[in-house]
Amino acid sequence: MQSGIQFNFDEEQRPEYRRQGSKLVKVVIKLSGGRVDETQANYILLGVAVLALIISLFLFFGSEKMPYQPSQQEILRTMTLPPVTPSTR
Repeated sequence: MQSGIQFNFDEEQRPEYRRQGSKLVKVVIKLSGGRVDETQANYILLGVAVLALIISLFLFFGSEKMPYQPSQQEILRTMTLPPVTPSTR
């Protein structure tokens, strides 16, 4: 018993899946007015990330200034309390 249904797998159309770009890439393309494509936008974002890393490393390691350290005299002055006088009521 055969049914009248025949499958023709050679002519089957499969949908093409295209990977969606990231939202940041779309923002860069939109901000550029469409002058850059997806690959160039990725390079721009990579450059921004590298620049941010360099700036943060410069701010973190670039400061050779030591934090304020009080002199021994200042430490002793803060450690000695004024004499306590009995209060008169």
